[in-house]
Amino acid sequence: GRNLVNTDSDERKSKVFDGAANLGLPADAALLAIANRWGAIFAAGGNGFRWAWLHEVRAACETEGSSEDPALIEKMERAFTAVTCRSEVSSASRPPGERALELSLNADETKLSLAHVDGTVIIYDVAALLQGGAQSSEHSLGHGGATLRTFRWHPTDAARGVALDSAGALRMLSLLPAVATHLLATDASLCSMCW
Repeated sequence: GRNLVNTDSDERKSKVFDGAANLGLPADAALLAIANRWGAIFAAGGNGFRWAWLHEVRAACETEGSSEDPALIEKMERAFTAVTCRSEVSSASRPPGERALELSLNADETKLSLAHVDGTVIIYDVAALLQGGAQSSEHSLGHGGATLRTFRWHPTDAARGVALDSAGALRMLSLLPAVATHLLATDASLCSMCW
């Protein structure tokens, strides 16, 4: 959506674009990321995510008319590039564990992660992605049937992230000098984490 402000009256309105039906995503999914460094926006769905240059999204939203206007919808669709990271099966019919949970950028906005409920975290190189490539690496951070609760990048160390699963296992993913995962703690009472 886009917030529109009338400077004469300070009136605010939003222009919202609706998607089709049930996306099959968890209710607590966090699937929007904005890279200020690159001027890009990323929005995840069931099979992957889409990205667009912010200036193109702004230009599409500044078009007069309602959000149901076919010309406006087509302009917005053209602004976004789709990246598929799971098979083209409808998200709503996927097993709940394969559904997207979180989309986030690391501290220096060079890596974009898409975490799934089943513990799979797919990490993309942002520069390559924005140039038309999709260099990615896939990491399994879920073990023993536990589902992923959250994946968080370190706030200053761009090569590290932490995952917490439903069994209370806290695992660190290190990308440098080599990819490695380390079990930090296991406590069934853990239900959230932050840096």
